[in-house]
Parts: sequence; structure tokens; C-alpha cells
Amino acid sequence: MFLPIPLTPILLLVLISTLKTVNAQHPDNVKVVIKGEHISLRCYLISSLDTLVWIHKGDVIASYMEGTAIGFKDFSLTVNLNRSISALMKNQIEFEDAGNYSCIQQSKYHAKDVQTHDVTLMVQGIPILSVDKDRFKEGEPIFATCCAKYTSGLMDISNITLSIGMDNLALRYILSSDRTTKDNITSLCQTSIFQSKRSFHNKYLICRAFDKSNNFSSIKILVLYLPVVTIYPALKQWQVNEGEEANVICEANGNPIPEVYLQQKVSSEDWTTFNIETNTNQDNETNYKGLNVTLKMNKGLLGFYRCMATNVLGSSFSEVNFIYAQAPDTFEWEMPTIITCVVVIAFLTGAVICTNRRQRSKRIKNKNVYHVQQLGNVKNDVD
Repeated sequence: MFLPIPLTPILLLVLISTLKTVNAQHPDNVKVVIKGEHISLRCYLISSLDTLVWIHKGDVIASYMEGTAIGFKDFSLTVNLNRSISALMKNQIEFEDAGNYSCIQQSKYHAKDVQTHDVTLMVQGIPILSVDKDRFKEGEPIFATCCAKYTSGLMDISNITLSIGMDNLALRYILSSDRTTKDNITSLCQTSIFQSKRSFHNKYLICRAFDKSNNFSSIKILVLYLPVVTIYPALKQWQVNEGEEANVICEANGNPIPEVYLQQKVSSEDWTTFNIETNTNQDNETNYKGLNVTLKMNKGLLGFYRCMATNVLGSSFSEVNFIYAQAPDTFEWEMPTIITCVVVIAFLTGAVICTNRRQRSKRIKNKNVYHVQQLGNVKNDVD
């Protein structure tokens, strides 16, 4: 044992006796820290303090005597001005710093008056997380391995949790779980498999092995997925008068961000991309691409339309809209028969004379009106 200051024989015997006692018990005070963190262990001092030492694994790592505080092995010691609290500190905690710490105080009035304060320090390592690839197609399996180290003793962990956003991946399948202990350091490694989803894209896979909120490891997950495209307005029937402008909007989401087009049907099986001036907008954060097409309604624009979105995974198509001109409706509107009665008061006969008149029929024509009607469901074509 290395003693930095001269100690009385009585105190030395007490220290040796105390060390044996400390090594045989489990202290009630346990402090858990993350490897690499700063540590500060407090000890409340007696009013008659003469000498104080901090002991770890049989070595004196700090001492206080006659107003002088000394620290060793990268530890430092402070005592406040009114000599009520002692703090043992170290900036970078390592696994070998785990274990029992004893703050031993001797009274200046009675050499045998010794008080001991014990603290057990547990050290957690930061989990190490890895996945088998840097990006995944939607539906592909993701193999994730997470390993965590910690000092053995009062603390133990039974499982490692994985989460992505609000999904805690509780249904993942654990392929393997290995636990080994060497030199009082336990290592737990788990390999899990789960299916990639488009909702996982650009979110972080997080591995936790301990309850400390700031002790975790994370990897951003990139998921490639086929576009989904929608055509607007989403109305079964859309009335547009001849000569007016109609805006057809295509909105798509996919990764990589897709190209978006408006197509017109030219035959029973063939479609052609609409070649008119369009406006597009794109959001790289949400993998969104939008297309706005302005149509000035005339007879040449009648027919079937759909939106198409395409990326390296393939093409998707929206529902089909049918723009048509309603045929002119002609019908007769006939006034009801009007009966006109002329009452002739005949002094002699008292007769009533009635005559019938029918109004001429009037022919009314409706104006040409164009409509947009949705037909069919979304189709996906994958190359």
C-alpha cells in the first residue's frame, strides 16, 4: 500500500481492519456512471476531523491532513471551507475504476474514533451498434448487432432493447445472445433480425442496454422504396366549363425521390407522357415530389389521364381520371294546359263557356360541360 502522508500506527491498523471489512460487505451506496464520464464522490466530514483518506482496492488514492488535500492516480480531492464535505473527483472514469471506495476519517481528539463512508462505483460502457448494410430495400431483413460492457457486481442486464422512432421493435427475432465475463467486466452481445419498412427511412436505430437515458448507440437507417403517387382533385366528378383552366396535381413519395409525370391514354393499351408546361416542387427531407399541370379545357383534351412516378425500383401509377364532354341535352319543356273559363251570365240560360289553350313547347339546350371522373384503383409496376 502506498501512503502519501505519514499516518499514526493506530490509524494504520484501523485502515487495514477497515479495508478487510469493506471488501467483505456490499455497501448500500451505489453510484452508476458511464465510461469516460466525470465522477465526484462525496464524504460528509466529522467536526473533529484530523486525518482523512480515500481508499480504493487497497490503495490510498487521496488524503487530507493539516489543511492539505492530495490526490493520486488521476484523482483529486477537495474539502470545502467549513470542512464539512470532502469530494473525490476524476475526469475520465475507466472500467478499472469500478469497485468499492472508502472515505475514512480519524478524530483529532480520539485516535480510535474512526468513521467510514463506503461507496460502490459501477461503470457502464457505451453500447456498440452495427448493421449488416448501409441501406436496405423495403421488406429486406435488417441484421443488427449490439454489444454492451459493464462492470460485474450489484448491477446486471438481461436484455438489450432496439427501437426506431416510436417502434420499440419488440417483435424482432433475436438470433443470438452471448454473455462473457473477464477481469470483472461483463460483455453482452445480441444479434437481432427485423424487416425494413419505408417508415424507418431516415430514422435512427437506437440500442439501449441500461436505464441511463444518455447511454445509447444509434445508426441512421436508409430504406429504398417504390413510389406511391396520387392524382388530385380526388373527386368522382369534376365539372369544368369549356375554355376554363383546370389544374391536375400529381403527388408522389419514394426513395430515391421519383420523377413524376402526367400521362394521357392514346389507345386501348398505350399511354403517352403529357408534354405541356408544368410546375414541380420537391422536398428532400420527406422524399416528396409534386407536379402541377394546367389544362385549358377543349375537345382535344378529352380522354383518360393518370399520374406516373418512377425511380430505380420501378414505376407506380395513380388512379385514372376520365375527362369527358357531356353531350348536349335537348328536351321539351311544355307548359301545362291552361283552361280559361268565360262565364257568361245569360239571363235566360245561365250557361258557362270554357275554352282550352295550350302554350307552345319551348326547346332548351344545355351548354357543353366537361367533367373529370375517377376510375379504377392504384396500380404498381415494378421492373
